[in-house]
Amino acid sequence: GEFKISPDGRHVAYYTGVGVFKSEEQYEGSDGWMEHAIVVDGKIGKHYVFVGEYRFSPDSKHIAYPASNGEESFVVMDNHELKRYTAAETNTSVGIDVQFSPDSKSIAYIVTGKKGGEASSFLVVNGKKGKLYPNIIELHFSPDSQRVAYLVENRYSLKDSRFPEGRTIVVDEQEGKVYDWVRNNRPIFSPDSKRMAYFARNE
Repeated sequence: GEFKISPDGRHVAYYTGVGVFKSEEQYEGSDGWMEHAIVVDGKIGKHYVFVGEYRFSPDSKHIAYPASNGEESFVVMDNHELKRYTAAETNTSVGIDVQFSPDSKSIAYIVTGKKGGEASSFLVVNGKKGKLYPNIIELHFSPDSQRVAYLVENRYSLKDSRFPEGRTIVVDEQEGKVYDWVRNNRPIFSPDSKRMAYFARNE
């Protein structure tokens, strides 16, 4: 798979497949591999049914990625599995947009899926679960690593009548005004992290 080099240039990681299917029925709908793993500096990690995009922390000391064993989904950081989520709990994808804070001390990711027939996504920051929303698209840390912002969307197939239709930016767990459109789906923090701006409009 594609190689990634850590920010300090001292570590190399890549994605690999493990094992092959023995029958055409097993192979159908797969990428050809029975399991998947991340290799870091020549050492292969634990094998999983699914492994998503992996990312080094800014200080190059950590690596994290979403994974699944088929029954449970979770984020793996430094070969340690974080909180597990079962399909019965959320019918979910775990670890969408895994992000380290600029100081590498925090990790955040999105858990998204459907629960009870209603769309539900939530943000997890250092193991703490945030509020449920119809759909969270992406997240961003402020330059000082103390604030987290993300876009919430309530439209199309994930529309939920419990929320106003449109898009809104949530910062520090505070919801902003709802708009029809937000440019690039993200806000921009000031260098000192005290202010934030984004371009939005109603059609």
